[in-house]
Amino acid sequence: MIDETKVVRVTNQGELDAALAAEPDNNTVIEIHSNPGKYMPNYIFVGDSRGHIVEACGESRVIVYGTSRLTARGHSIVDAQDEATVYATDYAKVDWHDDSSGECGYYAVGQVWDRAAVRAHGVCPLFAFDNSTVTAVSGAHVVARYEASVIARHQVVVEISGDVDVTAHDEVVVYSDGGEVYAHDHVTVYAKYDTRVEGPASSAVHILTPGVRVVGDITVIGGAQ
Repeated sequence: MIDETKVVRVTNQGELDAALAAEPDNNTVIEIHSNPGKYMPNYIFVGDSRGHIVEACGESRVIVYGTSRLTARGHSIVDAQDEATVYATDYAKVDWHDDSSGECGYYAVGQVWDRAAVRAHGVCPLFAFDNSTVTAVSGAHVVARYEASVIARHQVVVEISGDVDVTAHDEVVVYSDGGEVYAHDHVTVYAKYDTRVEGPASSAVHILTPGVRVVGDITVIGGAQ
């Protein structure tokens, strides 16, 4: 099978704007290969991807906003704002803000803020703050603070504090310094301080300090509640 994908390589804002002005084509990929800047960041702005397939490559620095969609590749650094959607792959770094969304891949890293919602399936820690939501699967690692929410499935590691709530399934491990943990299906929780833990007998909570509240039939190991 012949690969008929056409690549349009752009290196600056003007070239990107010209490429985006063309009619979208599912067989065309716009690749951003911009100079990141030596002393000050040199940002490229994507405010309306117009249905184009757009990728940030190399060490490009890109700000994506509006309802644009973009894939971050290589060692690019991307900031997602408004309702933008950004997929982070390779070794990219993405910060999701506002009501943005996307995915954080295997070696990619990032932070999730405000009301953003991100799916994580990488080995590097993804940091979640504010009222953001992270769905973590398949070996992901999430560090959540403030009032973030985490849904974790299949051998995920989650670290929480503040008022974070976690719903955990299938061999997830949770380290909590506060917040609420809803455990299902062979979850292990290491709980401190005013953490509230709820779950069935098939899950276990290790109580490391006084103040932990336990609800349900979850197996309690050590410590004073």
